[in-house]
Amino acid sequence: MLRGHSAGIAVCACVQQLYGARVHESPTCIPTHPLTQLYFCEECYALRCNDCIDWEISSTYCPSCLFEVPGTSVRAQKSQCARNCFTCPVCTHVLSIVGSDPPRREALTAPEASLGIAPFFLSCSCCRWDSKRIGLVAEKAADLSAVFHSMEQNAWPMQEYERLIEHMAPEVQANIYERTRKTRSSRRFRPNLVRPPPSNYHADYEPTRSQALTKYASRLSRQCGLVQRDMMQVSTVQQRWTMPCEQPYQVTALHPRRVRLLCKLSKRCSTCRHILVRPEPRTNSNAYKIKLLASQFLPSCTVMPSANGLWTLTLTNPLMDAMDITLRCVGAELSIRHVQVPAFVDAFEMDDDDVAARGLAPVTPNTGWDAFVHGTYVYRHHAVLSVRVRADMQVLPLEIQWSVAETMRSHTFWSLVPLR
Repeated sequence: MLRGHSAGIAVCACVQQLYGARVHESPTCIPTHPLTQLYFCEECYALRCNDCIDWEISSTYCPSCLFEVPGTSVRAQKSQCARNCFTCPVCTHVLSIVGSDPPRREALTAPEASLGIAPFFLSCSCCRWDSKRIGLVAEKAADLSAVFHSMEQNAWPMQEYERLIEHMAPEVQANIYERTRKTRSSRRFRPNLVRPPPSNYHADYEPTRSQALTKYASRLSRQCGLVQRDMMQVSTVQQRWTMPCEQPYQVTALHPRRVRLLCKLSKRCSTCRHILVRPEPRTNSNAYKIKLLASQFLPSCTVMPSANGLWTLTLTNPLMDAMDITLRCVGAELSIRHVQVPAFVDAFEMDDDDVAARGLAPVTPNTGWDAFVHGTYVYRHHAVLSVRVRADMQVLPLEIQWSVAETMRSHTFWSLVPLR
């Protein structure tokens, strides 16, 4: 964008329906978005933002190994990669599997010299942390995930979670039976209301404290006064929150975490369920199969200060067909209200002879150009006109109605252009 230009920002259909006439009465208080952040539904011919669309999970994958996880396995894997993908507990860098150093008698050309020998362990190439200090080693590189899974099952948080499920199982079954019985007997039963357990139901349940919390409590009871400690060996708050149940005090007690899964999201129109955005299903691709941005359909407008208190308004057509645009401005005077903008023409596809044949001079209006006197200026896929605004106006509200001859449908939206 050239210096001194101001681009218009559009108002979504949900905001326009919510605010109504206040869109042009108090435009500075209306939430707006650039056209590159809005979507255009071709079925209901309306602008959509991220607040008035439906999100759907298209695919789930691991960002480290790019393995696509089926949707039925995401919950069983707790949204984590079940393969050998781990993050460092100290610096959150991705860990790599390495082998132990072979004996010195081995030749440097032997395969063991580069691949290593058993036991295999996890190592961080950033902070030099390794899993041998916590006992996470395996005879085979592929068995590290199984060893880590057994350590998780034997840990205090998982055992406490299993005890809690076993304790609440009778009450859950009773609520399911009660809900089923009332649903059959009365249609007015609301299934969201469940029977609470009795007051003395949890009297026999005593949660066990983790070993780390027990040691921490005993250490606090023995300490008296100030104790000098090496702060490099004390875990930070971010490191402790990687293990929220344990929250180890020392860095040596931190355990690696499995890589969290990521997902690709599809977006649909909440009114007609038309697909607005659909990414490629391949995990190694960042392309989109469908992406209906508003900047690809709606005309964009920019303003630039001109002479004699006028502003130069430029309308740009992004479509391959000619576009009829009708403007309505509140609190300002336009040099023309209806203009036809030619179809989009790429600058690399038009030579000088073609420009001269069409009568499209490549000279743009200067700052002293006045459309009220000289008329509307049309150049390639741009239409330039003048606007006379008040001195106290900070935002120029424009109601733009555009249509294409082939579709025979028109769409109206509000565009707010900042003037200061």
